[in-house]
Amino acid sequence: MSYSVSSPDEQILGSEDIINVSDVRLRIGKLFPYHVESEDTSDVSLAAFKTREEGEHWITQQPPADIAKVVFEYSWEADELTALTQLLADLGDVSDSSWLVHDGYLVTYVQDYSEMSDECPLFMYVDWEQVADDLYRGGHDSVSFRDSTYWVVGQ
Repeated sequence: MSYSVSSPDEQILGSEDIINVSDVRLRIGKLFPYHVESEDTSDVSLAAFKTREEGEHWITQQPPADIAKVVFEYSWEADELTALTQLLADLGDVSDSSWLVHDGYLVTYVQDYSEMSDECPLFMYVDWEQVADDLYRGGHDSVSFRDSTYWVVGQ
């Protein structure tokens, strides 16, 4: 059984087979898309913030320097922060122990976590797509994340 699972230490793209809600919350806490940098060395981040306004305020609180400081937006971080924040809003009051199963992985998920072994002679006769429809698509909430459909498990 091989599948991809979200990690709070890596970008959550919407292509993962399983996304843990707790990883989403932790990942949001690690994203600071607005970086204060010196104009002449834009590769070095002096500080990072959730909003541009926080970065600009920080600059005003620093002692005068010979080199001007500016706030740069790291767009991939801003996009991810926006997408993850929207995902949590769409999920509503869901517990951290819940997870999301990608629709494209759902049939495999149902097979892998069923109580029927793939060594059972009847395994190959089961309509796993129908089982996925009956157990998940028909009875669980779904959420759209970065153009993918995920099924909420565990609520």
